[in-house]
Amino acid sequence: MAEVGYPQRAAEQEEGQASGAGEQPNSIWDKLSDSKPVEREMACRTLAHIDFDEKHIRRLIAFGRAKQLLCLLSDPVLSVREATATALRKMCSYNPKVNFCDHLVSEGIMAALGGHLRECLQELSKESQAGADMATSEAQVTRVQLCSAVEEALTLVQRLCEQTQSAVDAFNEASLLAVVACLLQPQHLPLSLVTAAAQCLHIVTEDNTVATQSLCATPESLALLEGILVQPIGEGFESPGGLWSLKTSVAGVLFNLLPLLQEPVYTTTMRAILSVMAAALDVGVDGLLLQLATQPRPPAEQGQHTEQTPVVENGSGECDVGSDDVRHGTGDGDMPGVQDEEPSTTVTLNMPPVLTKKFADVEAMLSSQQLALELVINISSMEDDDQWDDAEEEEEEECEVDMEVDDKTPPHTSTPPAEVISSLAEFGLFAKVWKICCSVNQHTYKLCETVENGEEIAKIMNTLQGRSLCAFQNLLTVLPHDALGGKNHLVGVWRSLLELMQSGGQFLHPDALAEVMGALIENCSAHGSLGIMAEDLHYLCQLGLTSLNPRVRSSVMRLLGTVGKMAVLDPRPLGLLNVIGATLRDCVSQDPQLWVVSQALDSVFDVFGEDNCPVTLYQTLGLPSVLKSAASTFKSRMVSERDDVKPHLRVVKTAHSNLRAFMQYMTGRAAS
Repeated sequence: MAEVGYPQRAAEQEEGQASGAGEQPNSIWDKLSDSKPVEREMACRTLAHIDFDEKHIRRLIAFGRAKQLLCLLSDPVLSVREATATALRKMCSYNPKVNFCDHLVSEGIMAALGGHLRECLQELSKESQAGADMATSEAQVTRVQLCSAVEEALTLVQRLCEQTQSAVDAFNEASLLAVVACLLQPQHLPLSLVTAAAQCLHIVTEDNTVATQSLCATPESLALLEGILVQPIGEGFESPGGLWSLKTSVAGVLFNLLPLLQEPVYTTTMRAILSVMAAALDVGVDGLLLQLATQPRPPAEQGQHTEQTPVVENGSGECDVGSDDVRHGTGDGDMPGVQDEEPSTTVTLNMPPVLTKKFADVEAMLSSQQLALELVINISSMEDDDQWDDAEEEEEEECEVDMEVDDKTPPHTSTPPAEVISSLAEFGLFAKVWKICCSVNQHTYKLCETVENGEEIAKIMNTLQGRSLCAFQNLLTVLPHDALGGKNHLVGVWRSLLELMQSGGQFLHPDALAEVMGALIENCSAHGSLGIMAEDLHYLCQLGLTSLNPRVRSSVMRLLGTVGKMAVLDPRPLGLLNVIGATLRDCVSQDPQLWVVSQALDSVFDVFGEDNCPVTLYQTLGLPSVLKSAASTFKSRMVSERDDVKPHLRVVKTAHSNLRAFMQYMTGRAAS
């Protein structure tokens, strides 16, 4: 088997260095300019089945292959244009260090896609105006082909705009917003196409003032968006998951427009968004998974399906095969994907059509819930991400040994407006997000194992669980205590979080769980105890010292600081404080990561800096000598662990600037 990548002889041929006798076979790239449309189409479909690494992308750019492909976006044959868009989308998916998307934008891909989309829409308009003629089977096939081509092009536009800002700028320059917005017609166009248009709009309107202003200035587009948002589920649609995907994408678009909306439209739109999010999160996925698991399947021997793969015959009578099974090329083309032995068919085990449809519906439902959670996070977020990013960039540019800057200024936080907080509580987002946190568990993943292709759903559910925990933490932070369900409910939440943490498993998010537990304690600190038992505390302390995940250790250290501040006010014996103090001390003296040590130091400052905390306990635990040792090596560790420290520079610098001042403060307290 040859090495994956460009065969050496092909690379030499491309650079004009080939030697030896014999005519070389035509490459896949030669087929892109073949006079036969079927050859051009099959060449593109073959390229779509090839894995491109960084070296491949560099060669594509160097040899002008991207421009060759872009020319096919204006091919007179629709199927060739669609296959070209598919190949380009796959190439954009690899995201190498050399940004292929930026190169495509510089070569004019947005203008080419704009021409392709407008031509398809004109043809669709002619088909719609044909009226009775649409009943013919040929017309129906043409409509399906046009819709499929438009959907593929929209997916490519979305992928480009996700990858690079230059694509968003080119999207604006090509005036594609109106083209995409006019596709928001679920009554007249396939659901998958309308959803692709909504998802594309959601991406291109994010932080894009040109697009958002244009949409807000077009009442027709706003009416289309709002109409989809209030569309009853199940009305005229066979795929509830697909419709939820459409509705949540539209909610994302409207969320991006909110800054430009005035009252009372702002409040009305916000409430409509929250209503859709709450309804999407209320859909139980377990039942859908159970349907997949119990769906009858044909016997294994009947499940064998022989599928013809895209084949391009080259000039020497050999074949370029576009199957996933032939990515390791050994032929003389200038791209991988050509083998000496050319199997023209592959044997795969395909799901029955009914099961395939249900699988897609479950996948769409999970994706819509994930987007709903992202919107919850954005609406309830307490942090100004732009300010954090700017501050971090400035700090990273500072001199390597200039570590004396006092960074006591707290990060900027912006609480959502009171009416938004009220709506979050009114629509029950706290309970619905918590339901998602709990529903994604080991039982769910075991159920995925019984479903064909269930590993794909398991990946989505893993992400879903992580985002639900993040959303839940934000809600704990912004919602008033009386909107969280009462003390008994929150005690139950605490117990469930501990059970999730203790259950283990590769799909859990222990760092996110620890963050949520800390937020829960902080929220409840002014409203009575959560009933944290001694064994709970010992478990958390052990986890904070032994976990292999530094984010878990850091989160637990912060959590212990919160619990410690509450324990200082407790008139009972000092047992809790002793356990917490010993754990923080051991972390400071033993943890291999400086940024985790910094978090433990911050908790030491919070707990032992309280006036009610006995100085004798600070001394008995041996903290003075431990802190002195940490201070003596802190600056050198900042330099030696620079790469590891960079993402956590704020907490590290805060700990460094406060450490000696805290030691002096505690020395003064002991002396008095």
